[in-house]
Amino acid sequence: MSFEPVGKKISDIFLSQEPALNNKRIVKNSQNSFEDILKKVGFILGERNNPNELDVDQAVFLRDLSKILSDKNTSTIKNFVNGFETHLEDEIRLKWSLMPTSTTASCETARNASQDSLVHLLLNVEGIQENIIGIMLGKLVEFSYCENTALYDRSEGKTVACLIISQFRWLSKLVNSEALAEKLLELIEATPKEVQRDIIKLLPDVINEFDHPKVAKRLGEIFLDNQELNVIILDTLTNLNIESELLSEMRQKVIETITTANIEDLPVLVKFVLQDLNSSEASQIIRDLREKLDFNSTFNPIISSTPLESKSKEISKGIEGCVLNTIKHALKFQKSLCDAWIKQLEILQGPQNHKSLDIFVILMLLSLKTHEKKVESILKNKIRSCCINQDLLQTTFRCHHDVLQEYAPELLKIAETLLRCIEPIISTFSCSLYIKCFVWFDAYYKQEVIGNLITHVGNRSENEINTALDTLLSLIRNHTKKMISYALFVKNLLDHLHELTLNQIRKIHEMLSILAYQGGREGTMLLDDMMIIIRKQLTNKNLKYRKMGVIGALMSAKTADEKETEDSLNGSVFSNALDLDECCQHSIKLLELVKESTSDSCEAFALFCDELSHIMLEKKLNQAILDWIGENILSDFEETYVIDINFEEYSGKNYGPKFYLDEVNEPVAIDLYSIVFKSTERLQPKCNTNSSKLELKSKSKLDKSRVLKALLKISQMPETSETDSTETKAASPLKLAPVFRLLRIFRQIQDDNLDAIDALLGCAIILPELKYQKFCVLSVSEKHFILNSLFFCINWIRENINGFATTTDEDIKCNVLSRLQLLIELEALVCKYIIDAADYVPPIANFDYDEKSLTIIKKSSKKPVKRTIKSKKSKSKKSKTCEDTEQTDLLSHDTSSKSKSSDSELDEEFEAKIESDIKTLKSVQPFFRELDLEVFILLQLELTFKKRLDIFINEKVTSLELHPTELKFLLEDLSAKLQYSIGSSVTYFKGVHKQTGFSNLESHSPVKIIMFCIQLIPALCKIVDEFIKFFKNITNESDGIEDSLVLYANETQCVIKCFNLVLKVMKQIVSWKNFNLNENAILLRKTLLAFIADKAMEKENSNVKLIRACVYQLIETADSLPSLSCASNLIQLLVCILNYTDDSKSKMKVSTVALNFLKKKWFDFDNKVTKNAEMNEHVRIILQAYLQNGASILKSVDFLATEAFPQLLDSEDETVYYTLNKSTFNSYYKIMLNNLANYVKIYFASKHSEEELMYEWSVAFKVFQVFTNILKQFGSRSNIAVCLKSSREILQTFLKYGMPLMDKLFVENKEEIICLMKILQVSTRYLQHVCCHSKVLKDVTLIKHVPLLKKSLEVFVFRVKMMLAVNKCEEAFWLGNLKNRDLKGEEILSQAVQEPGEDSNSENGEEIAKSDTDLSNNESDIELL
Repeated sequence: MSFEPVGKKISDIFLSQEPALNNKRIVKNSQNSFEDILKKVGFILGERNNPNELDVDQAVFLRDLSKILSDKNTSTIKNFVNGFETHLEDEIRLKWSLMPTSTTASCETARNASQDSLVHLLLNVEGIQENIIGIMLGKLVEFSYCENTALYDRSEGKTVACLIISQFRWLSKLVNSEALAEKLLELIEATPKEVQRDIIKLLPDVINEFDHPKVAKRLGEIFLDNQELNVIILDTLTNLNIESELLSEMRQKVIETITTANIEDLPVLVKFVLQDLNSSEASQIIRDLREKLDFNSTFNPIISSTPLESKSKEISKGIEGCVLNTIKHALKFQKSLCDAWIKQLEILQGPQNHKSLDIFVILMLLSLKTHEKKVESILKNKIRSCCINQDLLQTTFRCHHDVLQEYAPELLKIAETLLRCIEPIISTFSCSLYIKCFVWFDAYYKQEVIGNLITHVGNRSENEINTALDTLLSLIRNHTKKMISYALFVKNLLDHLHELTLNQIRKIHEMLSILAYQGGREGTMLLDDMMIIIRKQLTNKNLKYRKMGVIGALMSAKTADEKETEDSLNGSVFSNALDLDECCQHSIKLLELVKESTSDSCEAFALFCDELSHIMLEKKLNQAILDWIGENILSDFEETYVIDINFEEYSGKNYGPKFYLDEVNEPVAIDLYSIVFKSTERLQPKCNTNSSKLELKSKSKLDKSRVLKALLKISQMPETSETDSTETKAASPLKLAPVFRLLRIFRQIQDDNLDAIDALLGCAIILPELKYQKFCVLSVSEKHFILNSLFFCINWIRENINGFATTTDEDIKCNVLSRLQLLIELEALVCKYIIDAADYVPPIANFDYDEKSLTIIKKSSKKPVKRTIKSKKSKSKKSKTCEDTEQTDLLSHDTSSKSKSSDSELDEEFEAKIESDIKTLKSVQPFFRELDLEVFILLQLELTFKKRLDIFINEKVTSLELHPTELKFLLEDLSAKLQYSIGSSVTYFKGVHKQTGFSNLESHSPVKIIMFCIQLIPALCKIVDEFIKFFKNITNESDGIEDSLVLYANETQCVIKCFNLVLKVMKQIVSWKNFNLNENAILLRKTLLAFIADKAMEKENSNVKLIRACVYQLIETADSLPSLSCASNLIQLLVCILNYTDDSKSKMKVSTVALNFLKKKWFDFDNKVTKNAEMNEHVRIILQAYLQNGASILKSVDFLATEAFPQLLDSEDETVYYTLNKSTFNSYYKIMLNNLANYVKIYFASKHSEEELMYEWSVAFKVFQVFTNILKQFGSRSNIAVCLKSSREILQTFLKYGMPLMDKLFVENKEEIICLMKILQVSTRYLQHVCCHSKVLKDVTLIKHVPLLKKSLEVFVFRVKMMLAVNKCEEAFWLGNLKNRDLKGEEILSQAVQEPGEDSNSENGEEIAKSDTDLSNNESDIELL
C-alpha cells in the first residue's frame, strides 16, 4: 500500500511559503455522500463547535458502515473518503473528529455516554483503513510544526499531533501493518522531538510481531544518532519481541552511551541493560556496566568542576537512588544476574579496581538476604586484602551519604558482624564504618550507632569490647559536640565496670571525663556523678575497685589539665563545671586523693605511678602539677631504695652487691635483697585483705573550694595515726620499677636530661646468690625468695634500659648494653628455675591487668611419646641422666661446632626441651616490665660476632657493639610489638593474656609506630649485610661447602634466627595495611627510600622505580641466604613490597628468585633443624610467590608439572628441585592445583580472543591431566580432598565458559576440539575412580565433595553429547557403564560381595571413547549399555 497524500503533504510543509492551514473550498457532492452515509448508520456530525453524536452503539455503527463500504462499487468508497478529507479541512471539525463522540439521549443500547472518536471508528473499518491512515498521517505532518490555538486547550497538554497519533492505538485489525511501520519510521525524521516520542511510543501497538526485529534494528540506529530519544526508544524496545543476538547488540550500544548520557536517562539505560539477562552474558554485561557507570564522577557534585545548584543536587540524588533501585530490582528478580555479580565481586583484584558501586551492590545483596553468608565472606576477604579500604569507604560516604542512609540497617548489621571478628584489620574497618555512619547519618541512626556500640561492650568477647570502646572514644574525641546528646548512653557503661578489664575501664573514664569537662551544662551533672563513683571506688577495700578509682581519678585529672590548656589557648570556657583558674587545683586535689587512698596498697600505688607516667609522656602537664609530683611522690626515692655500700661488709655472706658497672669512690646500690626479704609476707595473697586504714590530712589544711567539696561530699575519711604514716613509707619491691619510671620521666621533663640519676644505671644491686647447680634441692621458701629477687631485679633492669637507651653518652650506652646482656642471662635463669618451683606465682609487674588472668606454662613431667619400640626402663634411665646436662647446655651459650647426632632420641628430647623453654619464657613475659619503643634505637649499633662476656663476673661492655644474642632478644620483642600494634592477624599464646605487656605501646598510634620503624630500616639493612658477610666467610672457610658443620653450631644457629627475625620485622613494617591509603602515601615513599642505599633515588618521583630499586637491592642477598627459613622470609618481604605496584619486571624478578629457591639444596631441609610443618610452610610461601608473580600462572604451573614432578615418579632422574620430595609433595600439589583452579575462574571470565581461549584451555587440560594421574602414586587423603574440590571448580568453569566456545568453534575446528575432549575425558574418567575411592574410605571430609563433582561430570558428558548431536557427529559418542575402581585402577568388589542386592554398576559413568579409551570411529553408533 502507498500513502501518496502523506508524501505530498510533507513536501508542501517544507517547500511552500504559505501557511499549512488554509480554508479550502468544500466539494459539495463528496461531502453530501460522506454525511449521508454517516447519518444512515446513526452517526450525526456536529455543526460549528458542537461535538459529534452517535445514535447507536459503536459496534453497530461499525457493522453497518462496513456493509455499506464493502460493496464492489469503488465510487462509493472514493466519495466517502473524499468527503471525509473535505470534512477535516475545517479545523473545528478536525478537532471534534479526534475527540470522543457523544451518545444521543434517545439511544438506549450504547455502551457508554461517550464512545470512540470518528477517526478511530473509521480506522477500524477495513475497507477504508488504508485511505484513512494516509489522510491522518498527512494531517500529522501538517500539525507537527504548525499549531492553531483554536483547535485544542493547551491546559490539557495535548497537541493535535498527539491526538492524531493516539487514534492508531487499540485498533481491532491492521490491514497492512508493515507499510504503516515503514511510514511511521520515515515520519520520525520529518517531525519534531515531541512528535517523534509519540510515534516511537506508538510502534509496539501498530506493528506486527514479525516486523519487531526490523523496527528494533531501525530504532537502534536512531538510538545512536539522537540522544534525546534514548529513553523512549528503550521503553519501546522492551515491548518488542527481539532476538537474543539483536538484544545483545542493543545492550552493547546502550552501555557505550552510558558515559555520555544525561543523568536523567541513566535509570532507564541501566534497567534495559540488566533486563532479561541470561547466565552466559551476565558476567560480561556486569563487567562493562561497572566500567562505564562511575558513581563518583556522575553523582558527585563535590568533585565536579562545575558546582551544581541545590535543586540540581537534589535531582542528582534522586536519580542516583533510582539507578540503585533499578539494580536492586534486577538482582532481586534475576537469580542468574545475582550469581554473576557475586562471581564478579569474587574475581575483582586490587583496590584500584573497586568502586563505590561495589559497596552498594554488597549492601543490596545483603538486603535481599539470599546470599548473606557468602556476601559477608566476600566482604571480609576484600577487607583482608585491602581491596575495600578506608579510602573507598570515605569516598563512598562523602559522595553518596544521602543514598547510603537508605541502606543504613544493612550497614549497621554488617558493621556489627565485622566488629565481632577477631582479625584486627576487619574489626578496625568496622570501627570506621560505625564512625562514618554516625557522622553522615541523621539523629535516629546516630542513636542506633551508639546503642549498637554499647551493646557490643556488654558482650563477653574481649576483642569486641575493645574495638567498641575504641570506636566510642574516637567519636567522643573527634565529635564531642555531637556526642554530648548521647552522654547518658555512655554513662550507663559505669554499671558494667566490674565485668571489664582495667584498660577498658581507662577508656570509659576518659570518655566520660571528656564529656563531663567539655559538655557544658549537661556535663556538670555527669561530672558530679563521676566524682561520686571515683570516691566510692577509691575507698573500697577491694583492690580491683580501688584500681578502678585510681584510673578514673587520673583520667579526670588529665582531662581537666587538658581543658585548662585548651581554654587558655582558645580564650573561652567550654564547661561550667569548673572555672578556668580552678582546673589546675582540681587536678592536684585529685592526685592528692589518689595518693592518700593508695598509701596502704602497693599495687594500687604502683598503678598510680604508671598511670602518671603514661600521662606525662602523652602531654606536658602544668608546672604546678609537676612540682607536686616531685615533692610528694618522688622526693623519698633515694632514701627508700638506695644505700651506701662497702664491699668488704658482704664478704662471706650469701648475698651482696652484684653487677656494678661504675668504679666510684662512694659506691651505692639498690637494696633489693632487704626489700624483698622484708616484704615476703606482704606479697602473699592475703596482704590486701588486712590493709591498713587510709590517711587524710586535717580539714583545716584543705582548700574549701567547690571542687574539693565535690570530691568529699560522700563521707569524710578518718584521720590516721603517725604509726600509719610510717607504714606508708615502707619500701616495697613492687613500687621500685614504677616509681623509678616516673622519676626518670619527671627528670627528663624538668631537666631535659638524666644526669641527676645516671648513677642508678651502673650502681650495684644487693641480691642473694643466683646460680645454683641443684636449684631443686632448695626449700620452697628459698626458691620463692630467689625467684622473687630475680623478677624484681629483671624489672628494675628493664626500666633502666628504658630510661637510658636513647642517651648519646658512650659510657652510659655501654652500661646499657651490659644491662641488656645481664637481662638476657637473668631471664634464662628464671626459665630454668621456675620449672622446679611448684605453685609459684611471680610478682605482678603490669598493674593494669588482673593477676588472675595470668598463668604460667611449666614443662610437663611426662616424657614425649616416641613411636619407637624400646623398653620403658631404658627410656626413663636415659631421660634422667640427660636432664641436668640439657638444662646447663641452654645457659652455657656454647659456640663450638655441633656434630649431627646419630641418636634420634636425644635429638627429639633436645627439641622438646627447647620448645618447653620457649613456651615458659613466653608465659612469664606478662610478669616482666614492658620495653619502650625507644629501646630499639640500640639496633642502630654495630654488630659483633665475638665471644660474649661473662656478665656474672662483672665483665663490662667496652665497645658499642651488639652481639647476636642481644640482637635476637631485641628483634623478638620488636616483632611481638609490631604484631600487636599493626599486625593484620591475631597470634595466640596458650595461657597468656594476649594484651598483657603492651600498655605503653597502646599510647602510640600506629602511624607513630610506623614512623619510628622507618628510621630503623637502614640499620636493619645494614645488619642483613653483616650477616651476608658472615655466611660468605663460613662458605669460604669451608672451601665452598654450603652445608658445612659450622652451620649447625649454636652461634651460627643464633645468627640464622637473627637473620630470620630481621627479615620478619622488615616484612611486618612493609605489610602495614594502611600504606595503601592516600593519606599515608608519603610514609610509603619514606619506607621505600629507607631500603635503598643510593641517595640519588630520593629525587625519583615514581613509586614504581623506587619499588624496582628496592626489590633489586634485596634480591642481591638471595644467593647468600643460609637456610630455607631465611629464603621464605625474604620472599615474604619481597611479596609485601610488590603489593604496592603492578610492575611486571619486578614481579618476574621475584618469580625467578623463588624458582631458584625451590631448586636449591638447603642445609636445614633434610635434618632435624627444621620441622616438617615449618619446612612445608616455607615451601608453600616460596611456591606461591613463584606462581603469583610469573608472567602467567598457567605457564608456571605447566612448567613445574612437566619439569619437577617427573623426578618423584622416576628415582633415576637427576634431582633438580631439592625442595620437592615425598614430605613436601602435598604442599606442591595443593598450591599448584588451587592456583590452576583460581586462574581458570578468573581468566576465562574476562574477554579474550577465541584463539587465546582455545590455547589456554588446551594447556589447562594437559596440566589437569597430570594432576589427576599423579594421584595413582601419591593418593594421600589431603591430595584427594584438594583434587575433588579443585576439579569441580575447573569443570564448572569449563561448562560455563568453555563449552559455549566449543559449540561456536566446532564446525571450524572439529579435530582440535575433539582432541581437547579426549584429553579432558581421560581426567574425568579417573575422577570417577577418585569418587568411588572416596566413598570406600568413608571419610566425611572427602565424601562431601563427591556429589557436586559427580553432578559436574554428568553435565559435562551430556553437554558434549549435545554438542556432537547438534553438529551431526553422534557416531563419535557412545555411552557406557564404568566399573567401580580405586586409585590404582583395580576393580572394587566389596559392594558386589557384601551387598548383592545392589547393582554392581551403580556408579554410572559416561565416556567419550575410541576403542576402550578414546573417541570411537565414525562406524560406531551411540550405544547405551
